Amino acid sequence: MQFKEYANYYNLLYRDKNYKEESEYINTLIKKFAPHSKSLIDLGCGTGNHAFQFENLNYEVKGVDISTSMVTIAEDKKKSCNSQIDFEEGDIRSYRDSRKYDAVVSLFHVMSYQTSNDDLEKAFATAKSLLKENGVFVFDCWYGPGVLTDLPVSRKKTFEDSVLRVTRISNSAVDFNTNIVTVDFNITIETKPTLQESELHEIHSMRYFFRPEIMFLANLYNLEIVGHYQWMNTEVPSEKDWYCVFILRLRS
Repeated sequence: MQFKEYANYYNLLYRDKNYKEESEYINTLIKKFAPHSKSLIDLGCGTGNHAFQFENLNYEVKGVDISTSMVTIAEDKKKSCNSQIDFEEGDIRSYRDSRKYDAVVSLFHVMSYQTSNDDLEKAFATAKSLLKENGVFVFDCWYGPGVLTDLPVSRKKTFEDSVLRVTRISNSAVDFNTNIVTVDFNITIETKPTLQESELHEIHSMRYFFRPEIMFLANLYNLEIVGHYQWMNTEVPSEKDWYCVFILRLRS
C-alpha cells in the first residue's frame, strides 16, 4: 500500500511544506464560496498537518486517511496539542459518515491518486455524500496542461534532522494514453547515531486532470465548478502550472 512505510519519514520529507499558509489559502476559498462554513472533513488527511491548521482556523474538523500508519501518527500529534479532531481510518472511495459537513477538502494531490475513472467516481460520490446543501468540495491536483508542457524529470533530494538523513531519488514516466505519471521512489534512510542504513522502494501512480473531465464528474454528482485556480493564488491556470485547485459546490 502506498505510504505504508513512507509514513515513518513523511514529516521529515515534507517539513518545509507550509501547511499553515496552504490552510489559510484554502480557508479563503471556502469562505468565498461558502462563507458560513464551520465544519470540515479532510479526506486523505495524512499525518494531520492540514487538519490541525484548519482547527486553528476555528473549524470543527474530522480527518480520514486510508493509511493506518498515517492515522496513528496523527493521533500521536493530537495528544501533544490538545486537539479535538476525530481521526479515522477510511478509504475516500467508500467512506461514509452520518454527519454532513460545510466543507470537504482533499489536499496534497489526494485526488490525483485516484487513477481510474471508477476511483474518481467513487471519490466524488463520497464527497457529495458528506456535503451539506451548498457546501463546497475543495481539492488540488496535478494539472494536465502543465504536466504535458513541462514533462517530469528525475530528481534527487536529501532531507535530514538530528537523527535521520533521508535521500530520495524519484524517476518518473508518463503514460499519455491514461493521463498517469508513474513516480518510482528509491529512498535511503541513514540513522545518524548508529550509521545504519536501510532502503525503501515505492511506486506512486498519479493522474493529471483537465477541466472538462472535472466538469463532467461534477455534473454526475450534482456539483458545479465555482472556482478553478493556480495553486496558492486566484489566477486562471495556464500551461505553465503543474498544480491547480478546484472548488465545487453542491447544488441546492
